Amino acid sequence: MFEEEIHLRYLEALTGEGKIKQARSHYEFVSEVLGILTLTLQDHTLPPKKLLKDSMKELKELLLTNLRKGDVIAEWGEAQSLLSLPGLNVEQANTALDRMQKKFMVQRKDKNLVLHRKVQGVLPPEFTNL
Repeated sequence: MFEEEIHLRYLEALTGEGKIKQARSHYEFVSEVLGILTLTLQDHTLPPKKLLKDSMKELKELLLTNLRKGDVIAEWGEAQSLLSLPGLNVEQANTALDRMQKKFMVQRKDKNLVLHRKVQGVLPPEFTNL
């Protein structure tokens, strides 16, 4: 909610009072959220290659079976997965990724492995050039 208010105040300053209601409606009905999941050891270093490869495969399977059909999963480097979560707000995306993080950590046998997550809302394209 805090990020939304910052963006709306910025839009209000740039566009004037009349267009702010239009911007607010976009936040309520159109949202794009990106999430990133990163696998590391507890000391924040990369796991050994085989462990990393096997763990990323397990993570991908978990995401494919637990996320919605419209969500997009992409490998982002050797230890990260980037997720596009359309139709969710930041709070909902955090809840979804928290659930994935917990499921992954429960099924992992190597407790030295840590799955980190970050969620970021993205402005709709029509507001990026204001």
